[in-house]
Amino acid sequence: MGTFAGNLKIYADLILKRGIHLRKDEYVLIVAEAEHRKLVLALAEGAYRIGASYVNVIYTDERIARSRLDYSSADNLSIVPEGKIAELKNLVKIKGCYIRLTGSEDPSILNGIDSKRSSAVISAKRKKLDFFSIAVTENRLKWCVAGAATEGLAGEIFPDVRGGNVKERLWKEIFGICRIHEKDVNKAWDKHVERLKRFADRLNTLKVKKLHYRGPGTDLTVGLHKDAIWEGGGSETEWGECFMPNIPTEEVFTAPDYRTVTGVVQGTRPLFFNDSILIMDIRMEFKDGKLVGLDGSDGIESLREVLKLDAGAKRLGEVALVEKTSPVFTSGLIYYDTLYDENAASHIALGTAYPECIRNGNGLSNTEKDRVGLNRSKVHIDIMIGSPEVSIDAELYNGGTESIMKDGLFNF
Repeated sequence: MGTFAGNLKIYADLILKRGIHLRKDEYVLIVAEAEHRKLVLALAEGAYRIGASYVNVIYTDERIARSRLDYSSADNLSIVPEGKIAELKNLVKIKGCYIRLTGSEDPSILNGIDSKRSSAVISAKRKKLDFFSIAVTENRLKWCVAGAATEGLAGEIFPDVRGGNVKERLWKEIFGICRIHEKDVNKAWDKHVERLKRFADRLNTLKVKKLHYRGPGTDLTVGLHKDAIWEGGGSETEWGECFMPNIPTEEVFTAPDYRTVTGVVQGTRPLFFNDSILIMDIRMEFKDGKLVGLDGSDGIESLREVLKLDAGAKRLGEVALVEKTSPVFTSGLIYYDTLYDENAASHIALGTAYPECIRNGNGLSNTEKDRVGLNRSKVHIDIMIGSPEVSIDAELYNGGTESIMKDGLFNF
């Protein structure tokens, strides 16, 4: 299984070489919690070893964020530092590489915060950093989201484990999910990526017109435009360079025609919204493409507030399919981190769509995106709705039908 230091190096190299596909003289920005420092150091060392021109690190801290929400004036909650805005603008300009690490130090840190105050911070960031979100969704830079273990998150995932071993236990799970323990890590990832691409190719060949989800609490229909494209196993920049937006990745996904979404759907895993707000038992209702009903546990008010940001926030921008063979699902764990939980179950996303999921999507104007039902928004919120009890059938553009998923597996 190797030592922790050895596994961490392999993991960092995976993020650098397959995640952002780092090349000599490229600039790297890493955004991480202070608690992620060991992985950040491994990433920085690995990046310089490859030949990065410079590695810049922006550390965040949940406890400072909590203090701000407790004591800052309402007017000051809308502040987004100009230095951060300038750094991200420069990153897009030079086509740099962006790594975002997830993994909460304390998943309950924002318990009890007024929903309007937390949503004010989230909305301000979404508005002022929208240029960067657009650049990311249009693949105008190489980017990767990956996870790190923290003691607080590990304690949430493994409530029965006590002492200093709990964080080590989570690292072991992360390394396993990311295939770090395989004898030949690159070969294992090549095989996995090829499998995802085969599923995407098969779905593209079928020319799906509508997806129909059925399961406990779920009866949802989602239409696709005739030019929709299924993706899986990685993405390409606008200049044709491959990268891996998420590590791990277990999904094949596309953009729906948001105007066609109708029905009810029940969430099957918790949503850890904005890396800080936990919402259980989400239930949604759509009519003529718009979210008309939203319920859930504590935290749902914060989500409701953020969904007021723009019209597109209450429409669908992504549908993604995940098999129950995913190592995230087979672990039997809830990770309280969307990066992992979305790779355990099929999901949908409220908010912006990825233009790569429509033919020539990156070249479309906003008017043309509206014409094909490609959603636009300042948010993108993944919500897990899949399980072995949820079946997915398809109506095809040739008039036929096809069973897409059954018992948690692709049915072709």
